[in-house]
Amino acid sequence: MRKANIIRKSILYLILILLSVVCLLPFYWMLRSSLMDVSQIFVMPPIWFPHPIKFSNYKEALSILPFGRYFLNTFYIVAFVVSGTIITSSLCAYSFARIRWKGRDFVFGILMTALMLPYAVTLIPTFIGWHALGFYGTYVPLTVP
Repeated sequence: MRKANIIRKSILYLILILLSVVCLLPFYWMLRSSLMDVSQIFVMPPIWFPHPIKFSNYKEALSILPFGRYFLNTFYIVAFVVSGTIITSSLCAYSFARIRWKGRDFVFGILMTALMLPYAVTLIPTFIGWHALGFYGTYVPLTVP
């Protein structure tokens, strides 16, 4: 009984290690490719370890693209979305949980039904609505909860 348990665990660990390698391989490939010369990336057979290592690729990428601006855009959007979602969700949750008002169950049912719709179904109508309101090309559709 003890030997069968050891064999079963060994097989399980081997499968888990193989799955981990499969999941981590794309990340290694991305890191490897970022440290190689462009001419080495797609050669066959593949070069698994970059030689020579080129950290200058990062310097070049950071100097060509405005990553500082990208970071500030992301921070701006995330700050507004998170704070707006917390405030509106808290107010709505309190209203549904503690306050008795006429039509509460109906509105809650409509809300639950709307949450069951896939985002792809509402994507085009949402775009048309934001465009009609004149907010196309602004941060408003990204930040309003």
